[in-house]
Amino acid sequence: VIRQEMQLPKVQFNEKETLTIVCQFDGTPEEPFTFLHNEQPIVPDSRVTTTVED
Repeated sequence: VIRQEMQLPKVQFNEKETLTIVCQFDGTPEEPFTFLHNEQPIVPDSRVTTTVED
C-alpha cells in the first residue's frame, strides 16, 4: 500500500464550487486506488465523480 497526502489549495470551498484533484501513478499490473477524506473513502455520488484516464 502506498499512501500520499496532498494539500488542498484552500481549506474552505463554496457550495457548487469545483475542486479538481489530479493524481498520476504508474504500475504493472494496474492497482486499484482510493481517495480518502478524514480517513474515509470518497464515494462517487451526485456531487462527487472520479475519472481514470490513460
